[in-house]
Amino acid sequence: MSKLDITPAFYRLSELATSPAKPAKTYTDPQGRVRNISARPANKGVTPLGASTILKYERLGLFPKAIRSIQGVTVWKEADVKKWLLSLESAANEGE
Repeated sequence: MSKLDITPAFYRLSELATSPAKPAKTYTDPQGRVRNISARPANKGVTPLGASTILKYERLGLFPKAIRSIQGVTVWKEADVKKWLLSLESAANEGE
């Protein structure tokens, strides 16, 4: 097996974050136009955190650093996220 066969796994923010379901709705904007908002199903992410919380924790140094590419793609290494989740689990077990 060559090094090219071993590819690192990455998570996008949508795969990490958990979000609730949102129902479809229709509203009229201030200009009188009718707007339809599509329903969005619930998303069970790898973490129990929402997207804004993950970004905030990363900024504060409480979550692994993301890899940001020039093309605007932001990903997190799977190994870093798993290590972070295990550290939370061990901290919770120590507190018992």
